[in-house]
Amino acid sequence: MRGIVGLINLGCPKNRVDGERILADYAQRGWVVGQPEEADLLIVNTCTFIEPATQESWAAIEDAVENHPSGRHRQVVVTGCLVQRDRTGLAEAFPEVHSFQDLSEVARLEARQAPRLVTTFPYAYLKIAEGCSRNCSFCLIPSLRGPFRSLPREYLLEEARGLRQAGIQEIVLVAQDATLWGIDLYGSPRYLDLVAEIADLGFPWVRLLYLFPQRVDRDFLRRLREIPAVVPYLDIPVQHIDDRILGLMKRPGGEAEVRRVLDVARTEWPEAALRTSLIAGFPSETDSEFQELYDFVEELRFDRLALFPFYAEGGAEAAHLPGQLPSDEVERRYDALWKLQERIYSEQNQHLVGSQIRVLADHPDPEEPGTLLCRSTRDAPEIDAWVRIQAQDDAALGCGGPRAQTNAEPGAYLTVRIIRGLVYDVVGELLKEA
Repeated sequence: MRGIVGLINLGCPKNRVDGERILADYAQRGWVVGQPEEADLLIVNTCTFIEPATQESWAAIEDAVENHPSGRHRQVVVTGCLVQRDRTGLAEAFPEVHSFQDLSEVARLEARQAPRLVTTFPYAYLKIAEGCSRNCSFCLIPSLRGPFRSLPREYLLEEARGLRQAGIQEIVLVAQDATLWGIDLYGSPRYLDLVAEIADLGFPWVRLLYLFPQRVDRDFLRRLREIPAVVPYLDIPVQHIDDRILGLMKRPGGEAEVRRVLDVARTEWPEAALRTSLIAGFPSETDSEFQELYDFVEELRFDRLALFPFYAEGGAEAAHLPGQLPSDEVERRYDALWKLQERIYSEQNQHLVGSQIRVLADHPDPEEPGTLLCRSTRDAPEIDAWVRIQAQDDAALGCGGPRAQTNAEPGAYLTVRIIRGLVYDVVGELLKEA
């Protein structure tokens, strides 16, 4: 017996999968998996995608190298993207760390098709590819994780099959450039074929993240809609709408291409929740170009939005572009856009009041007893909103006490009526089991 190993996982879903694979590797070597606060060996899986993520990772390492709560010494292993980016700096700052592992450790585990120890339920992520071969000027991913490479079909199907057998109700396919899956294996993308095969394994919900706009067209969406388990949710990051800014970002196409993709999405799959990612305050963005972005958000009324202020990340080309905006101006633009999106969210949620929807029970709200947190098809795990089901007592929701008649424990599909719309979440009442 080697002791207890725990994991602190930071960053994106792809990073979570990496952390779960590292955790499983330690478990296979005789460590007992436990909570971070009780760990004799603590793994900190870092992120450095943007400045706040880097700061969070540094803070997590600082906290980890403090003495074990029991007073015993513990080993700390630091891994992930921040190690890949600044191993030397970390080693100098944290001599207490037992070892630093860059992303080659994950590549080694993937090369031998190592298992993972899933840390989420009732959903799980399936990372289908690694790296990215695009050269977006604001992004560090290619320099950190290397060029795009698909994980093998057999490996992915075996992992997905194991997730379904373990009771996972929703599988979420992730990659930096997901729609290219298979291009390096077969000479052309086979993404939709892979999605169909995974859906055939029996998952009630299959969710797709990070659909690069270039490959989303009418044929793609029509084929996607023919796969019944795929939830109506389209995550298509466009980043901006102004031609000049898109050019500086090195995004293919311009406003016309962005509008074509979004129009196709709305017309071919009108019931799908449309999600995108945008950056406010990009270098040299003029007032009129920001206004164009603002008007674009007001016009399109995205169902879900990932909004980022621009960060001048060292190593990214955009950090060296002329016309870097003052940080307070970047923040002002970000705040203005987010205030607009909050209004859009609130109005959309009001329109949902009275409707009946199917939801997946996730977990009881630890901060509000008697409330069960659920997600609709509009809500991806960890990044979107909640459907909050409230009851007179905990037992009525299966959150404690006698076994609930509704059987509303995590992993259950339920039918609810929306009775109130909040800014982000909606509140529902349970009608019956789905």
